[in-house]
Amino acid sequence: MHESHLPRPRRNLLMLIACQLAMILALSSNRAAAVEPAWSVNFDARIVWQQVTTLGDLIVGTTDGLHAIDAESGQPRWSRPDLGDMRHGSFEEIIGSPLIVLDDGQADPRTVILNMLNGTLVFDSRAENLTQIASRYILPRNGSLFIAGFEVGQPTPTLFLYDIESGRRLWSSDVLTAGMGGFMQLLMTAAIVMTDTSPVQSAPFELDDGTFILGAMGNLYRFDHDSGDVLWKTQFAGGRFELTHTAQRPDVIYAGAEETDENYTTTQYQGFRIADGTPVWRR
Repeated sequence: MHESHLPRPRRNLLMLIACQLAMILALSSNRAAAVEPAWSVNFDARIVWQQVTTLGDLIVGTTDGLHAIDAESGQPRWSRPDLGDMRHGSFEEIIGSPLIVLDDGQADPRTVILNMLNGTLVFDSRAENLTQIASRYILPRNGSLFIAGFEVGQPTPTLFLYDIESGRRLWSSDVLTAGMGGFMQLLMTAAIVMTDTSPVQSAPFELDDGTFILGAMGNLYRFDHDSGDVLWKTQFAGGRFELTHTAQRPDVIYAGAEETDENYTTTQYQGFRIADGTPVWRR
């Protein structure tokens, strides 16, 4: 029915609604026009990507560097002109730490690990002469970063430990292949490369006394955190496995591994004395 044919009370109601809508739209438009940005930041180079971290900061990649901006104030936290070639697609936060991982996307990538709070370069595969990073873990009790990788020209894996705050290398170790003959080292490395697996089989398990236990290359190792010295080494067969510790048996570390082939799943548990690595029992 055409508006002119509507009863007068109904026409008046429609006109009132139309006026109210017009007023609301006008007020909304004025408010939108009056809103000012909380802050703005200008960069000298083109912005390629940006990412908000879980800590709330804004990481901006430009053609001339990497920058961190305080999301509340817009104030710059740090800038790294040396990292202008890092890709957004490789951006990763290491859970439980202030570290982020980036690479440059090349066939033999340069991988860097940054402390996003202060911009400290904790790890740089190019500076460390590494062609491949096989594993990386955080040791939160000691504030350190554990890396397993392959150095250029070296067929065997090397272990590294870095301080998260300063990026200082604490130590490096070739203990995983120590005592092996050259031929056995080549066979072990070939198996790792062909199966695309890491020589490290478990996350480091930190103990209260400044040591940690690691599963790697078919063995358990107990390392002194500060020096990298191996306190003991003992065999444990398994693929990927986990380590655990209980208050009921504070002198024992437990390892559990599960391996699956086409027909079977095999689960193996074993306990080891923390003091010297000797097996307590095996199932």
